[in-house]
Amino acid sequence: MSVLAIDLGASGGRVMRADLHHGRMSVSELHRFGNTPVKTDGQLRWNVAGLFREIKRGLAIAAEQGDFDSVGIDAWGVDYALVDARGQAAPAVCYRDERTRGTRERVLSQIPEGELYRRTGLQVNEIHTLFQLAAQPPGAGQSMLLMPDLFGWLLTGQKTCELSIASTTQLLDPVTRDWDHALIREMGFPEECFLPIARAGKRLGNILPEHGLPQKPVITVPGHDTACAVFSVPAEEESFLYISCGTWSIVGTELDAAVCTERARLSGLQNEAGYAGKAQLLRNITGLWLIQELRRCLGERDGREYSYAEMEAMAAGSAPLAHQIDPDDALFAMPGDMPARIQKYTGQAMTDAQLLRCVYDSLALKYRWAAERLEAVTGRRFEKIYMVGGGIQSALLCGLTANALGRPVLAGPVEATAIGNAAAQMIALGQIADAAEARQIIRESFAVKEYRP
Repeated sequence: MSVLAIDLGASGGRVMRADLHHGRMSVSELHRFGNTPVKTDGQLRWNVAGLFREIKRGLAIAAEQGDFDSVGIDAWGVDYALVDARGQAAPAVCYRDERTRGTRERVLSQIPEGELYRRTGLQVNEIHTLFQLAAQPPGAGQSMLLMPDLFGWLLTGQKTCELSIASTTQLLDPVTRDWDHALIREMGFPEECFLPIARAGKRLGNILPEHGLPQKPVITVPGHDTACAVFSVPAEEESFLYISCGTWSIVGTELDAAVCTERARLSGLQNEAGYAGKAQLLRNITGLWLIQELRRCLGERDGREYSYAEMEAMAAGSAPLAHQIDPDDALFAMPGDMPARIQKYTGQAMTDAQLLRCVYDSLALKYRWAAERLEAVTGRRFEKIYMVGGGIQSALLCGLTANALGRPVLAGPVEATAIGNAAAQMIALGQIADAAEARQIIRESFAVKEYRP
């Protein structure tokens, strides 16, 4: 069987085909495209129409190459569009837009930070949907569609709100796995804005004929790309630590229930939902966004495009641990002159190679920081680290991570989000029995490289 995984990240998207034959899965890229927010009417907005054109182009390529059984969509968290009763969608504003500045103080004046964590399981962060809605409140009669569900609606005409993506909003109760309706009322948001929560595995509907594509079913998969990536972790043990590497780096562990204690909050950890109702206790870390911004800045300065391999080689040739930053400092959150900001943070002038090495070293050290707190809060010791996602193509980052944590790193698969997306579809279609079988198939289908400290 064949399924299509639409994987949308904050810097680019892909349409991937996944095939399952004789208990082995393979994936191939059909179409890749960029994703850059654009400043429009004073706001940093996502080009939803352009992204949807690229999605349809990828689906058309898939149809030309052969039949497929279903489609699933995952995307980055927190962002959304408001859709009215006439089917008109308001612009989808990027989480890096400055409209949320100042909302932290306003929200916390109504709900103390500790209470907000206890009720939602998330750290206070102005990029979360709660703060975006506080900055620009929804109107009566509007429905909030988070990004994967927005594109599902555009394809099928059917609205839903999947659990894992809803868990990024800071409006979901992590225990009941339903909206915190009291919190929604306290914030003054209209309750009809929030659709009923759906689990992965739901058949959303068929692709509408008007798109000129095969009218195949769209299956609700874990809508948050992190949840799909975690589902692809090829772990045999029930308790494991993972690092999902992309624009964001996520360091976490999979649990049966959320941990919303004061100790977890003070440790910088938060709770999201994964596949099949699993809880993900994790730390979001500003990840390869820093490398992406350095690449853009250096390329604009020099009038050329640096490859990631070239940048990694530059970093590898620079002295280790000469400079460090906190990747999560607010100074690095927005687009801008990243070389200047890093040098401002350290108070030191740096060559291009030193800037790059500083970021790689700092990411590995922040992974260690997060892992230590996860172990302290859960009382568990993780003997090895699973790394998945596009960032593991950097052997330097994987090796530095093994050194920083003093434990083996098992890196793979690279196409983690697409694989997790596809596996969820195959379970929904009855081709894979459950999550345990899915992970076994993934272990036997994709290469994993070991890095020892």
